[in-house]
Amino acid sequence: MSNKIIKVGSSAAVTIPKKVLKSMSIDIGDNVFVSVDAKNRRFIIEPVVNFKLEEERALRIDEFIRRYKKDLEKVSE
Repeated sequence: MSNKIIKVGSSAAVTIPKKVLKSMSIDIGDNVFVSVDAKNRRFIIEPVVNFKLEEERALRIDEFIRRYKKDLEKVSE
């Protein structure tokens, strides 16, 4: 797939097809991290992980395990 670099204000942009966004679970307005692989002349675009949500999820899982540890151990026998 070939795309053209366009001017946006004093910056440059490349459009990303909707199909590609969907396949990467990225949507308009999401934050992404752009890095450069200069050796291979590539740009890398990755979704920014929301660490706060991940931390909250981990805390809930830990709480669940603590609460149901005995039951979980019985089930695993």
